[in-house]
Formats: sequence, C-alpha cells, structure tokens
Amino acid sequence: MMISHLDLTRGRLDLSKIAGVLNLEIWDCTIGVGDFGLRWPAKVRSLDLSRWKFQDQSQSFELPYDLQYLHMNDTTIAGADRTWQLPTTLTTLDTQLCSITTQELPAVLPPTLRTVHCTTSHFAPRLRTQIYPQSIREIEVSHWDRAPEQTRRMKLFKRNWQRELKQKHSEARVEIR
Repeated sequence: MMISHLDLTRGRLDLSKIAGVLNLEIWDCTIGVGDFGLRWPAKVRSLDLSRWKFQDQSQSFELPYDLQYLHMNDTTIAGADRTWQLPTTLTTLDTQLCSITTQELPAVLPPTLRTVHCTTSHFAPRLRTQIYPQSIREIEVSHWDRAPEQTRRMKLFKRNWQRELKQKHSEARVEIR
C-alpha cells in the first residue's frame, strides 16, 4: 500500500482498520505539532517513510508493534521525544539523509536487529558509541570522500571497532551488518 502527499498538520489518519497491509510506503508527509494522529495498520511488517517532516513531536514516536523493516529516507524529526523506541521485532533499520534533532538513534536497539545501514552524519556520533546487540554480524565502514569507484570498504572486528573508528575513520559512513 502506498500513500503520498499526506498533510497531518491538523487532522488524523487511522489506518488500523485496514486488513492485510504488510508493506506500507508513505511519501511526502508532514506531521503537525504534538499528538500527530496517525495509527498504523495492525499487521504491517515493513515501513518506508520517505521525505517526512515531523514538525514538533512532544509525544512519543511510536512505530508498529510487529515491524521488521524500517526505511527512512530524507526524513526530519524535530523535537522528537527522547523515549521513542524501535519495535523489538525489527531486523533491518535503513536510514538515509535523516535528521533527528534531539538524538540520532533510540537508546536501545532491539536484540533481533541484524542490519543497520546509516548514510548520514547526523547518525554518526551515536553509531560510534552505541552498544549493539549480539545478533549483528559485521561492521562495515565506507569512505565517501572519494569518487564512487574509489570508495573503499573496511570490515572491522566487533571487539575493537569503536576505537578503530575514532582513530582511523572519523569521517566515514558506518554500515553495520
């Protein structure tokens, strides 16, 4: 199911009664102040939130309970509540060009997470200090200060990856698998 050009600065949208939606894409969405009034479909497993603008979220940012895949592209969350959490069923978190002004990632990553792909400097500080669950298998660092054909990828060992990032790859994009 795909929805585009959604403006919820004043209204509400309840998708919870729509049955059978496993994949949901919502593009070009503006969410207003406070309780934004969006309820997710009951059994949605995959969310693609592209070009979203959350103007001021004093409420907790809640995602669907059984979500397994979350993709956020060119999304801005201004004033997000520090308690926003990722569902405990999430296996893939893919964020590109996102800005969450109060914090980069939730304080706790779910133990089911296998892939984290972040391609933005706004997420980098937290990526370097985050404690990751044991389910993540590898950490890959890519340098994007060169032409694509010259981009080098380096795999880091889990036990010393944070020290190695700080010393050798301070400007690198971090991809964790």
